[in-house]
This record gives sequence, C-alpha cells and structure tokens, in this order.
Amino acid sequence: METSVFRVRGRGADEIWDLGQRLVASPLGRPLRARADITTREVLEVGLAIHPDNRPERHATIRGWPEEKERQMILATELAAASQLHVRP
Repeated sequence: METSVFRVRGRGADEIWDLGQRLVASPLGRPLRARADITTREVLEVGLAIHPDNRPERHATIRGWPEEKERQMILATELAAASQLHVRP
C-alpha cells in the first residue's frame, strides 16, 4: 500500500492550492475541496517512509504500511491527528 502526497515545504497557500488543482483535481475531473498538511517528521515518527519520485512534480509516496488493516487504520488515525486540515476558500 502507498499513499500519494505532494511535498510543499516552502510553498505559499496559493501555490499549494494551484498544485493540487493542476496535478490532482483537474486530471481526475473532481473538485478540490480540502487538503491535509503533515510534516515528513510526523510520517517518520509513526514508522512510515516517504519516497520522492517527482512524477508529477513534487510528488512522493508514503510507504511502509503494514499488511493488517487494523494497524493501517491506527497509523492513518495517528497521521490525521498530527495533520492540519485546510478547507479550500
């Protein structure tokens, strides 16, 4: 299992929203309603890893998820608690 993410450190809010619109929402034909920001440190602290691939630009994947669904949910909940939710203006 992998989770698709974008590395946005040092980017302003407008640039982050534009990145999400151009590279995620528009290609999928879906609206961009919100985003959750989390640091690399917080991902690493729960025992997962981040692998940058830049396909598309600034893209990476969170890897190292356990096989067990229950453990996946625990880690996902920990990441959600550590993240900051931003609803699109």
